[in-house]
Amino acid sequence: DKYRYRLRIISIRFLVLIITLFALGEIFLPKGYHRVFLLEYVAFFFLFKVVVFYFIYQLHRYRYAKGYSFNRVVILGTNNSSRVVGKILNNNPTLG
Repeated sequence: DKYRYRLRIISIRFLVLIITLFALGEIFLPKGYHRVFLLEYVAFFFLFKVVVFYFIYQLHRYRYAKGYSFNRVVILGTNNSSRVVGKILNNNPTLG
C-alpha cells in the first residue's frame, strides 16, 4: 500500500467536495459570493489533510520498521485468498 494510492483517493473525494460546494453555493449563497473563496477553502484543507496523513503514514512506517507495531497473525490455508491477505498484511504498515 503506497501513499500515492491514498493521495488519489483523497483527491477524488476533494474533487467531489468542490463540485458539491459549487452546486450548493449557487443555490444557498448570495449572488455576489466569491467562487475563489470556496476554492481556496478546499485547497487549504486538502493540503492540510495530505500533509497530516503523510506524517501519520511515515510514523506507521517507522514504527513498523522498528518492530513496535508487530501483531502476530496466523493465516490458515494456502488458497489464493490466503495469499492475498498475507500480501496485504505484509505491504501495509498500518496493519502491522
